[in-house]
Amino acid sequence: MPPKTLRDEKLGKISLRMVQRDNGSLAGRYQRSGESGRTIDGEPGETQEELWRRLRSAALREDPSFFGYHGAVDRFKAIFPDGFKDSRYLKQERNYKVAAQKQLNRQVPVADAASGVVSIDSVVAVFQKTNLIHWQGERPMIVDALRGGDGVKLVQHLANFALGEWDRLPTIAAICSRYEAAKWPIVTYLPFLWNSGREHALLRKGPTTAFAARVGHPFLEDYDSHLDRAVYESLLDMFGTTREEIADLNPTDWIDVQSFVWVVSKY
Repeated sequence: MPPKTLRDEKLGKISLRMVQRDNGSLAGRYQRSGESGRTIDGEPGETQEELWRRLRSAALREDPSFFGYHGAVDRFKAIFPDGFKDSRYLKQERNYKVAAQKQLNRQVPVADAASGVVSIDSVVAVFQKTNLIHWQGERPMIVDALRGGDGVKLVQHLANFALGEWDRLPTIAAICSRYEAAKWPIVTYLPFLWNSGREHALLRKGPTTAFAARVGHPFLEDYDSHLDRAVYESLLDMFGTTREEIADLNPTDWIDVQSFVWVVSKY
């Protein structure tokens, strides 16, 4: 009897398949079009999800677009030879984000926002200050949400989320859903910019999943468009790992880390 197929997927020209053998053991196989494939045996006690993640990671590492963290650093330095001190990097990637951060923390401090002291006009102005939120699609959604009847509550919940109250996320999602604004870039924008004493990352699907694929981080598998805590925790893990891996570049903060991810995946 042939092994039972449990899951299969196409990653570009790579085919992935996970099976269960007659003896109950798991195995995975990946193969590029026109090339010989490779089989990975499941380990004792390994779950299907764990094997699938290992299989996917192994397959991606053999893709021509994979370059790992060292390759990511080389790519970044090829674009900005002086790293995070490069004048072009400062002008194109960092300075405007720092300006938005300073404006937000001056006009809407996270502690004030967490207690409900919020200037909606000031928050809207910060959303309009950068290109991190798509101006044609996402920006009108968040402006509608902020100027709606729940605007102050929304910012208050986002501030408390930024301060570490993860259980605010379902409420944030519920409020944003009324305005079709329950999207990761919208929800992570303010926490990313606030100086809350905690590290937060901006989540845009395109650059973050592309980067995860190129460095082999499981965020590629973990990503989901729904506002789920596990997705965001996986993103933070990727950003934290990235900061450690690029320590020789001396990133100042997560603005530099976020910009690194964007540059490497999108430039």
